Order: sequence, then structure tokens, then C-alpha cells
Amino acid sequence: MRHARLIHRALQRTLADDSGRRSPAEQQTIVNLPSPCRILLVDPFASVRLALRWALEETPDLRVVGETADGAEAVALAAALRPDLLLLELDLPTLHGLDVARAVKALFQPPAVVFLTIRSSSGWSRRAAEAGADGIIEKGCGWMPMLAAVHRAIAQTKRD
Repeated sequence: MRHARLIHRALQRTLADDSGRRSPAEQQTIVNLPSPCRILLVDPFASVRLALRWALEETPDLRVVGETADGAEAVALAAALRPDLLLLELDLPTLHGLDVARAVKALFQPPAVVFLTIRSSSGWSRRAAEAGADGIIEKGCGWMPMLAAVHRAIAQTKRD
């Protein structure tokens, strides 16, 4: 729990520090989203999911509707909860993140899929795109780039 509190404090500082640093494109994307956008978090680590939940729910137009550590469960939850976006890690138990993306993109009215991972090489980006991902961002990129990627993916999916 101590780890989660430290992550939450760092998140609050980052959001406060970055609040005036959004680019005009990021601000425009955030303003134009329908509210609230529903997000399913998929990461094998509870502390990462908790930090992501805090970051996402600090943004008024985003709401976390579910979370799991398991790839197969992610597909089932996506079908049941019908989120607007899956934010998921590549390396998951029972079903790899790329397979989760493929399965979710085969659903009726599929959600946007953004990978949040430590693997951000061009090879992984290509594989993610081939699996139907709408984006891939590195876990160390910071909160504001992650939130901007989430907003872009949702906005693009809503336009299609």
C-alpha cells in the first residue's frame, strides 16, 4: 500500500505541474470527447492498475469500468462491459496482449486498444498495429502523454 500512496502523490504532483503544459492539439482532443469514456485496465500488476486508475479518473471525461491482470479475462470483460478503450500491457498471463487485441477487435463495435508497455521498439509497434491496436505508448512516458494517447485513440474510434 505504501507503494500505491507514493505513486498517487507523484501523480498528483505531475498532474498539477503539467496542467498548463498541454499542447493545443491535446487540449482540443480532451475537450471534444463524449463524457464519460469507459476504460478497461489490463495489467498484471495491481499497483500499476491502481496508479492508472488514479491518473485516468483525475480526468473528468474518463471513467475506469473494470480491471484485470489476466488476458483471457480481459476479452470476457471487454465483451461484457463494452468499454470505449482497453489500456493494456503486452505481457499478460493466459493470453498475450496481442491476442487480446485481436480478440477484442473482432467484437461487435470494438473498443479502441492502446498498449501501455515497457516494450516500445518499432518491432513491437508494428506487431501492435497488426493486431489492431490504436496506439502503443511506453510506461515511462509520463502521465500527460499517456492521457493524450488515450484521448486520441478514443476520439479516433468515435469518428470511425
